[in-house]
Amino acid sequence: MNDRDVDLKALENADDEIIRKIAADCPSSAEERERMFAMSRKIYTSRTNEREYNNETEVSGVDIYRKPGWHKLAAVAAAFVIVTGVTAGGMMLSRNKGTHQIVDSEKEVSTSPFGDLSDFRVRIMSAAVAPSVFEPSSDKKLALTEAMNNAEWTEISTDTPIPDGENQHIYFKKGDDSFGLILYMDGTMYYNTGTAEKRYKLDEEALNVINKAVRYEPEAGDKLITIEYTPIDSVDPIWQDIAEPEVNTEPVVSTEKNEEMSDVYFPPLNAMISVPTKNCSFFLGEWDEATAFSCEKVPELAEVFGNVKWNKETAIPDYENSRVSLSFSCSDNQHIYSFETRYIENSGVQEFFIFKCENTVTGDLTTDIYNVSAEDDIKLNTDFVEAWYKVTTPMLPNEWFSHDKPDHAFISRAGDPDTITLMDDTEKEELTDILISASWEKLHNASEAGDCIYKLRFFAGDKRIDLSICNDNTAYDEYLGKFKISGDLAEKLEKLSDNVWAKMSPENYADKMPANKEEVLDQAIKIYEEALLKYYNFGPEGVDLSIAEGTSQQFDSGNSGWLVYNVNSIDEINDMYHEFFSDRYPENDIRNSGMLFEENGNVYLRPVGKGSNILFRSTEVSEVLYQSDDEIFFIVDNNYDDLDFDGTAKWTEKTLFSVVVQPDGSWKVGKFTVPY
Repeated sequence: MNDRDVDLKALENADDEIIRKIAADCPSSAEERERMFAMSRKIYTSRTNEREYNNETEVSGVDIYRKPGWHKLAAVAAAFVIVTGVTAGGMMLSRNKGTHQIVDSEKEVSTSPFGDLSDFRVRIMSAAVAPSVFEPSSDKKLALTEAMNNAEWTEISTDTPIPDGENQHIYFKKGDDSFGLILYMDGTMYYNTGTAEKRYKLDEEALNVINKAVRYEPEAGDKLITIEYTPIDSVDPIWQDIAEPEVNTEPVVSTEKNEEMSDVYFPPLNAMISVPTKNCSFFLGEWDEATAFSCEKVPELAEVFGNVKWNKETAIPDYENSRVSLSFSCSDNQHIYSFETRYIENSGVQEFFIFKCENTVTGDLTTDIYNVSAEDDIKLNTDFVEAWYKVTTPMLPNEWFSHDKPDHAFISRAGDPDTITLMDDTEKEELTDILISASWEKLHNASEAGDCIYKLRFFAGDKRIDLSICNDNTAYDEYLGKFKISGDLAEKLEKLSDNVWAKMSPENYADKMPANKEEVLDQAIKIYEEALLKYYNFGPEGVDLSIAEGTSQQFDSGNSGWLVYNVNSIDEINDMYHEFFSDRYPENDIRNSGMLFEENGNVYLRPVGKGSNILFRSTEVSEVLYQSDDEIFFIVDNNYDDLDFDGTAKWTEKTLFSVVVQPDGSWKVGKFTVPY
């Protein structure tokens, strides 16, 4: 089991009822919630069936982190209430209070179909800021209205299918005249007055300008505006804050929150601490000052600690070797307050929360440890993940990689983009530097792209990216979109790919090939198949364990599992495991699997499965790579496709498999990666 997965499994396995509880505060009616969850399930299916690598399928070699599918249900679904599609009759979008100039969409005009937009105020709602809106800076607003005035508007059928994905809502107001438009992912605009509706296709040049203008960029002067939004038949809530205030001659004490300061609840003090919002940062993983995300764009995250019930731990566990999944830090002029979520395998405390307070003047450091209920754990994780998506969604790939460097990266062979292999740490760092130093320009999704010449796949933190590098200096990912890239990027990738694949080419090891190559390959195929069976059936069939039947036992520590009768310790099971798997690779240590725990002098097997990659199709030891003194390496082809999930992708991942030759000539499994 991957210890980074444990804190999120409650949501990964959550049923619809749990997910609905999480989304209970979404501003929607019951009917709209059903529509929201239907759409979210579609995204969940297409984006997380296999697009989740499971660490539990790794015995050695690659330790890949799964992207939890619930993130789309918890984080994206809430945004879908506002930014996906049009409610019945389009009444949520607009109410036309004036008369707009409608022109023949086939003719070029100097104004939009709605008249000259130059003097209109503009506000925009997107998934990055919903349910708030933002007013673009004066430069961006001018670029937007000029592009729309000069665009070629071609009217199309209102029955044209609405594409999936995040839409941008653009609102206009001048005096009593107000209306709204939806910019869809396919480059079309939708307009609805409640009594008449129109759909338009815009030219590529205008769309490129518009797509840049609707991107929220506070550093460019965009102003974020919080609104009280409910799906009613008016766009008035979008402009509610500009109503003329009533005259009041009495002095009024301001209760408006200071957006430059945040009140953070700190459990050890049982009190709120007031700190500058710019001093608050977070990360999905272990804290790193250089890569952490500022809370300035998500000030609400600073409030999450006051929304859960904290239970102080009386015994402090040894957490030095545990894994951090969430981290947060804030500071004032004298203290640094930090928080992190940790998980320890095979311990009485499965998941716990560490709060530290460091006095920067005296150097004193205090540490307190807490636990929370499963429900509060879900709330906390959901809040962090939603903040992460809000901050990272607008980023370009080079910006994102500067924060969240890949844990694992794959690259294709030149001329064969559907065959990829893993890079080592040095190659991964080189790739990261190449991508960060490249220039990236967001293109509209309707833009044309050339033929794919390289395929890159990344796993970093909670995100997976599949980048296709094309021969016309463009790149695209199914969900990040399309980009214009540096002209020399493909050349740099060619050199890197050649170096990576040279290590996967048997012809480069002609002097290290075993004499009985065919016989060795046949024997490797058999032991590989046996290794898959033993690992998949870890338990009674895999290592001869006698497991109690019936319901698993529950313990006050939070552990639950079935008693293992025929062993006295996990070390004993590990020795049994190493009768078949070599201990040369630390990843083959069964004590790190998370499948077992000790309680009251007994060993128990946890009631959890290993998970599976449902896009897996077949695996085969295909070639002998080379032989060292006492180890033989092979290439394994793992084949996948998503044809059963409305996809068209087929790909092969080439991984390494090895056997360690024992002094008596027998083999034990060495480097080993389970493909499903």
